Amino acid sequence: KEKEKEITKLNEVEFGVKLVVEKYEKIQKEDAEEIAREIFEKIQQNLFPNWNKNPAITKEISRKIREYLTETRQIYNLSYDEFDKLHQEIFDFIVNL
Repeated sequence: KEKEKEITKLNEVEFGVKLVVEKYEKIQKEDAEEIAREIFEKIQQNLFPNWNKNPAITKEISRKIREYLTETRQIYNLSYDEFDKLHQEIFDFIVNL
């Protein structure tokens, strides 16, 4: 995985999100990297030290991830449960980094 991380040139957050997204069969592996980059781009300004101790910021990050996934949900034909689970897994990963 370290080698894969170097090849993709993804940061820790992006790479972790990519691994979460890749677990979903409906989403092509080659799209997972792009999805990870776009999610990180939307939330990176909120990722300051100890951001996860601020309820307003955690809510904002959750909202931004959800908004992004809402846009992509139809592309990959994700059911609401799959979409909701994907959101939760990505958010949990980022909060627990």
